[in-house]
Amino acid sequence: MRIVFLTHFSLNSVEWKSNKIIIESATESMAKYSKTIKNLEIDDIELIKLDKFESFANVYFVLYTSKIPTSFLDQLNKYDRNFESRLVIPIFGNLTSRFSHWPRIFDKLKNHKIHFLFSSQSSLEQGRKILGRIKSSLCFYPLSSNYTKSEKWIKSKEVIKFCYVGRCNTAKGFFQTLKAFRKACSLDNNIKLYIAGEFDRWCYQLHGMTDDENKYFEFCFKYKKILGDKIIFLDYLSQKELKNLLRQCHGFISPSTFHDEDFGIACAQALSQGCIPLLTDWGGYKYYNKHFNTYELKISKTSENIPKMNINELVKGIVQFSFDQKLAGSNSEIAKAKFSGNEFVLNIMNVCKEDNFLSFLGPSKLYELYLEKRKADLAIFQNGKNTDLYFELYSSYY
Repeated sequence: MRIVFLTHFSLNSVEWKSNKIIIESATESMAKYSKTIKNLEIDDIELIKLDKFESFANVYFVLYTSKIPTSFLDQLNKYDRNFESRLVIPIFGNLTSRFSHWPRIFDKLKNHKIHFLFSSQSSLEQGRKILGRIKSSLCFYPLSSNYTKSEKWIKSKEVIKFCYVGRCNTAKGFFQTLKAFRKACSLDNNIKLYIAGEFDRWCYQLHGMTDDENKYFEFCFKYKKILGDKIIFLDYLSQKELKNLLRQCHGFISPSTFHDEDFGIACAQALSQGCIPLLTDWGGYKYYNKHFNTYELKISKTSENIPKMNINELVKGIVQFSFDQKLAGSNSEIAKAKFSGNEFVLNIMNVCKEDNFLSFLGPSKLYELYLEKRKADLAIFQNGKNTDLYFELYSSYY
């Protein structure tokens, strides 16, 4: 059996930086572990970029940043007219947000034998609703080897340090984090918050929220003026810089209710470096709350079925936060084992077996209804519109 592990043809311009991190870690894992795992029933594994694709294989594992290039599928259909090859396609939490992209992709994928991968149980259940009759499974993405090394943390005993990592917008809980931290500082003066991320307004419409860049900078300036050195804005960090930050921090804050909050690679990284997360019980975060030592932030539904976190929940979590070295160590060991490159490769090899694929017939009527409404109105869920449809699409995330 020949497996071709295809990576995106360009990692330089990526909308979702977390996808770039996942792709690089997955590629590293395949290169490192695929040749060392015993009893691997594979003749050849080849790592190539999508734009270099020009040969036939039994299985194609298609990694992409935010869009699957249609040029690859056109080439595949040219080489494989009888649909003999098999495709493994991971879903990066963008089935609803990429509404203009997926219909074209689904059309080109019809009749191909496919196995879809999802990185959380919530996403898996949603995917089965959207994609219809499919073969699918749960597969956690790996941490890079840089995060699985055994290294001592450098956590202060004098000041409790929290960090917020990733996209800065309403749906991700950025503004709520700053508001909660300001309240917490009035109750506990021995805390600091590090912000490592950039403003991003991706798909805010699905939440019925409006974010703009001016609001973001005004908000940051206001809270920096109020909190002084209690809050440190770091912008986007390299992976080396981020790891160093996580090694210093005690708590990782992510009060996200982002519509497709699936795996959360930043949370996995934080756990590996001894941070104790404060997380909403939404989407993929439910897994972390169930299997790791975390501070769980309960969410509620608005009258429009939109998820909402009470800021006082986060204030309470910050003020009552207590760093336990043993619990942090346990989190770290579990994360390094569960999200290891070796574990990832074993999962992929199991997926690649011939009976794990099914001819794709196209998405469900539910998804077609969603697309129809989304094309007619980009702000599909704003102002209490289509609330039943929202809940049907996202019921597994609550």
